Amino acid sequence: MSARRLGTACLAAMVIAAVGDASAHVPLQPPGSLLVRVDLSVAGARYSAKGPGDCNYSPSSRVHDAPGQMWRVRRRDANRELVFTGWRLGKTDSFTLQVTLDGRTHRINTLQVGPPNERAGSGAVRYEQRGRSGQFTISAVADTGAKISGTLSCSGFVPPADTAD
Repeated sequence: MSARRLGTACLAAMVIAAVGDASAHVPLQPPGSLLVRVDLSVAGARYSAKGPGDCNYSPSSRVHDAPGQMWRVRRRDANRELVFTGWRLGKTDSFTLQVTLDGRTHRINTLQVGPPNERAGSGAVRYEQRGRSGQFTISAVADTGAKISGTLSCSGFVPPADTAD
């Protein structure tokens, strides 16, 4: 093999190795993004989605000066948006949920701390940890009168940028 061909072959091997090494470090999802699955019934309409979203957990957060654990789930699509915050204040579980579907927003706030005029709707939530992932089962009625039930799931949780709701 001539020196020129040998040099070209070596250069090609180095480029392939460099590209292969670089591609191994490219994240499959944007930093901080986790897989969120939404399977809800909102006023009789299905809201099903699976894809990138935000899932946060803080073991020591505060809401209206009350200490507790906090979980937050966010997911947005073209015509839909969901923001859920679950709170464990002592032995009491409560949550806030805002779901927007086709331009209509439904709100729930079951927190027993803070101003009473901020409460909206009613309902219950149950959290089930599955290794690093978790699932929330919701049964509620929003401020609009819409019945909301189903599950939210996260593939994992990361610390929030802020710890107040």
